[in-house]
Amino acid sequence: MGTYLTVSYTRQEEPGPARIGFSVSKRVGGAVVRNRVKRRLREAIRPKVPRLAPGWDMLLTARSAAAQAPFAALADEVEALLARASLVSRHIRQGTP
Repeated sequence: MGTYLTVSYTRQEEPGPARIGFSVSKRVGGAVVRNRVKRRLREAIRPKVPRLAPGWDMLLTARSAAAQAPFAALADEVEALLARASLVSRHIRQGTP
């Protein structure tokens, strides 16, 4: 759990590429704010996708402070939470487009 996000994860029954979901509740703000937070989270995780460990389902849940967080802080927290959970490797997988 971080200041802006929490991460939950579980092993997939049939291992495949990592899957990521986002959850932003109404406590974060109205529809416009929630959608902005989701767009920022998608963009924060996009460069990390090639390094995600396969065989995991992940859920990033935004906390209410995420609505006012700068993008850099969200991106740093995504990286830190994934690293703490050992869901991101240091090396890019070969064969990824």
